[in-house]
Amino acid sequence: EWLKASCNDPKLRNAPKLQPTEVAKPPRPNEVIRHARMDRVLVSFEQNVWSQRFRCSGCHSSSGSENKKLVAENGEDVTWMKDSAEATLKYLVGSDNLNLEKPDRSRLLLKPLNEVKHGGGQKMLPGDMTYKAFRTFLEDYANTVKDRYATALALPKAKVANATFGTEIWFKITNTPPEWAERLLQVNVHAWNAASNAWEAEPIAVSDRAVWGKGKLWQHSLVLTAAKDSARGKQWRNSKPSLAPGRYLIKTYVDTNERLKREWQSVLGESEYVGEAVVETKWPSGYGRMTSIPAKQLNRGVVP
Repeated sequence: EWLKASCNDPKLRNAPKLQPTEVAKPPRPNEVIRHARMDRVLVSFEQNVWSQRFRCSGCHSSSGSENKKLVAENGEDVTWMKDSAEATLKYLVGSDNLNLEKPDRSRLLLKPLNEVKHGGGQKMLPGDMTYKAFRTFLEDYANTVKDRYATALALPKAKVANATFGTEIWFKITNTPPEWAERLLQVNVHAWNAASNAWEAEPIAVSDRAVWGKGKLWQHSLVLTAAKDSARGKQWRNSKPSLAPGRYLIKTYVDTNERLKREWQSVLGESEYVGEAVVETKWPSGYGRMTSIPAKQLNRGVVP
């Protein structure tokens, strides 16, 4: 009716076009508006939080082995991980687990860091794989909700991230030296490429966790990694992720100076490199069947 009335009014029909500065429009550019759409937020959540769920699901998912006992002791809030990424995101944004003013002080980070008492103890360190992922989502979500992105250039740069697959394949390093105690240790597992007769440049699996100083021990489950559209990634997506038996190169890094506490977005590199070793293993699944090497087996030179 408004359109008909306007078109029937000669003054309006013959009025000059508005100048671009006079046209009504939202205060933010289209790119920022799209970035704030809930479907885009969900994609970020899937990539950064839901992809790491294997580190939390044992206690915080209703299907987890420890969940029923913890719910009985602490209440239903323990089960913050729901049946899907979308349901989990919806629950978290309506809870007190996110701090939009100070994302780095969100309970979603502070609990696994054990800065706020956590029944499961310390599950992550500043700058480790899961911390980076969680905080990336939290910082972006807070900036989006608080309208801190004024221009398209202010938006975070898109990153091409590999697909990750949690496993129950465990790896252990024994008799670790005293200077590694309570420091973040990362292993990169490289597969052999028969076609090029060399180790693959990109790791096929990674893992990071603090060294247990008292026990002179590091152990953790492996996370398999592959390009999203690669044949390897498709295979793991459609079946149980696993590693084929054979020889693998283990490259090891230790954050002895705790650099990642100050530079959480950085990656461990040459200055944290402590050695590498070749292992031959069938990569059995299960905590009690882990592949193990002593720390002294790690070589500073390039292993053939």
